[in-house]
Amino acid sequence: MNTPPAGVPLGGMPAEVFLRDYWQKQPCLLRQAFPDFVPALDENDIAGLACEELSEARLVTGNFESANWRVEHGPFDEQRLATLPAKDWCLLVQDVEKHYPPLQSLLAQFAFLPSWRLDDLMVSVSAPGGSVGPHVDQYDVFLLQASGQRRWQLAEQFNPAWQADCDLRVLQQFQPEQEWLLQPGDMLYLPPGLAHYGLALDLGMTWSIGLRAPSQADLFQAFGDWLAEQQAEQHGDGRRYSDPALEAASRAGEIAPAALRQLADLFEVARSSSDEKQPNPKLGQERNPRPGQQPDQRLDLNGFLASFMSRYRLAHQPAAPDQALICCNCSKPRQPVPACNAIPGLV
Repeated sequence: MNTPPAGVPLGGMPAEVFLRDYWQKQPCLLRQAFPDFVPALDENDIAGLACEELSEARLVTGNFESANWRVEHGPFDEQRLATLPAKDWCLLVQDVEKHYPPLQSLLAQFAFLPSWRLDDLMVSVSAPGGSVGPHVDQYDVFLLQASGQRRWQLAEQFNPAWQADCDLRVLQQFQPEQEWLLQPGDMLYLPPGLAHYGLALDLGMTWSIGLRAPSQADLFQAFGDWLAEQQAEQHGDGRRYSDPALEAASRAGEIAPAALRQLADLFEVARSSSDEKQPNPKLGQERNPRPGQQPDQRLDLNGFLASFMSRYRLAHQPAAPDQALICCNCSKPRQPVPACNAIPGLV
């Protein structure tokens, strides 16, 4: 795999210029961001990975004109991939750099961005006409054309309505305002909230470097889990609901006001305990601990945020970059990605 000159894959543009003029502002086409790019994994390698048990893979078939989208989730059987039609399908595999650690060097080329903002390398293998339809992402993405040709159409103004009864979040209508054809080595940066429609013109691959952009809901959910873990570590299960003065119920299905108040009080006790440990409104400045309270007993909000933004999205851990992969039944080194020769049109 070729690496770009000057350390940043921006087609010779200084990182400061890119961040000032394009980052989260407007799309940016970077011709030959990776000159003479030769992908380290080919289409058969990605197909083989899509058949692995631990991979996160999807197969999208259909086209925008017919609105006949269908999504299947992996892992896939090799025979399923062998029966794919000659056009109108797209095979997508997430977190490829975690399954094949040498590709982490590709993400390292984006060191002009904070590493905790990088999410994963998703690879899509598409037949002619292959696509996931016009849609909108809420995160930044760099779309590197690894092989074949792909046409990208963009629109800043669009009707946000989705197609009904569809397995994908595809826009009902799409009127392109810009159009670019990407060749191997070309890369397109897209900011969040921009409608885009990529269509493969021949068999090829697009490598998508996605950025992490958690929503408030993501943070609230993870923070609740983290608070529960902190509570368990420091206080066990804590107090439990009890009702020693329970009276006979006149309506068994009713949650009585007294029960609701007691449940709320139970929550208030836990919340007030956390509030005592909360940082001051100015981020990074914590209240002084109470007498006898150790600093590590205070709620470490910054620690939670750092942990949340630096953990892997996958439930399993990636292999170390220098760790050899071993066959499960013979202890012999094997190819890093089990290739699958079932993709139609490939030898």
